[in-house]
Amino acid sequence: MKLLQDLLYKIDLTETIGDLNLGISEVFFDSRKVTKDSVFVAVSGTNLDGNIFIEEAIKKGAIAIVSEKVPSHVQDNITYIKVNNARKALSVLASNFYNNPSSKIKLIGVTGTNGKTTVVNLLFQFFQLIGEKCGMLSTIDNRINNYKEVSALTTLDPVSINYFINKMVEDGCRYCFMEVSSHALSQMRVFGLNFNVAVFLNISHDHLDYHKSFDNYLSTKKSFFDLLEDESISIINQDDKHFADIIDNIKSKYYTFSFNKSSDFKGSKIECNFNYSILNFNGQKFKTKLIGDFNFYNLLAVYSVINFFKKNNHNILKNFEFLNPPSGRMQKIQSLSTIIGLVDYAHTPDALEKVLLMINSLKQDNQSVITVFGCGGDRDKSKRSKMGKIAFKLSDKIVITSDNPRTENPLFIIEEIKSGIHVLEEDRVFVLEDRLQAIQKACDLAEKNDIILIAGKGHEKYQDINGEKIDFDDVQTLQELLKKH
Repeated sequence: MKLLQDLLYKIDLTETIGDLNLGISEVFFDSRKVTKDSVFVAVSGTNLDGNIFIEEAIKKGAIAIVSEKVPSHVQDNITYIKVNNARKALSVLASNFYNNPSSKIKLIGVTGTNGKTTVVNLLFQFFQLIGEKCGMLSTIDNRINNYKEVSALTTLDPVSINYFINKMVEDGCRYCFMEVSSHALSQMRVFGLNFNVAVFLNISHDHLDYHKSFDNYLSTKKSFFDLLEDESISIINQDDKHFADIIDNIKSKYYTFSFNKSSDFKGSKIECNFNYSILNFNGQKFKTKLIGDFNFYNLLAVYSVINFFKKNNHNILKNFEFLNPPSGRMQKIQSLSTIIGLVDYAHTPDALEKVLLMINSLKQDNQSVITVFGCGGDRDKSKRSKMGKIAFKLSDKIVITSDNPRTENPLFIIEEIKSGIHVLEEDRVFVLEDRLQAIQKACDLAEKNDIILIAGKGHEKYQDINGEKIDFDDVQTLQELLKKH
């Protein structure tokens, strides 16, 4: 139990009604989960206003209500706290409830359109390799040392974030690596957290259904660096074309990483193939299992973060040979007939283009590239035709299929993808709504040494169709089908 008055520390409140000397059992923003003696924060969401659930929360046992407006009817035995921003208040309440755990751990946040999961996962792997206790909050899973559980969101809600970080502190973790999404930034989910390091990877077309414009999306990403304390540092990709926008009026000290420009952390390529890569970071050569320029940038970002905590450690890169890509991130699957299968999460135009450019740069003249992909429903529709155009241009054959259609008709999504392809050549473009049949078709089309890319879902083990999550795993499906080739 925590005293309500203590939980209000650093919250921008405008009015209080009732007793603040109350023992609070938990903090909630979902009225369905409210329990006895808890505080309920009425947050206005994209579709629902939390204020309409205040009475329900009280019936379930909430004894304090936090909101941007006090209800017209107040109950004598309930405390009401009016605040300027309910989302910020929720984040601060959650942090206070769990004793501000982010101030007791080295917290590293990673943002960018692509690469967040890979960078966070590689950092977690590295620090475990060198014997450090650490935690990870990511799209794929949330981990505390050797404990892990499947994640539901790229960035959790503020209560869950602080709960997990507090568990990490209790379990002796010194480091926490977490993805910071644009949705989380706009919804103040990471407000009030004490980040030691903030990493910017890149920004490209994505989430415009939510942010409405690229400028809004960019400013949201940039806002991460406005949250930092003076003693925090930023690590920023100098090669991204929006580098100048990110560092504009930045308050924290920042360091840069680059393959193309003079920077604090400089990378270069020495040798690349489908099995391994040899790179040079700041004058030191090393071998890695990761392939593709986008992964080389991810590795360089990881190297930059590590150097902040393990300065002048010449053994850092020796451990990079043991780092593995996360599940569904350029995951390689080889068949007995030497067909190369690659499964990747690429679900944006930029990510798909980078993956296909990488494949084309490594393939031989006698190898064909067959790409299987779709686009998610109830999401940014403007990227569908762009992805169709990119896939057609950079693949020898494409199989357009269903991704996570959600509440949309998958055939309608497919038509929008096809609109980006000017000439629908029958021997190059195939449409199979059923994802299993689409992957089967790609395997049937492939000949010895050809490359099959299954893009869009990566680590996901389901398809989201009309609100139901149906079991489906791209990696497992491709593995099983390639056994027959």
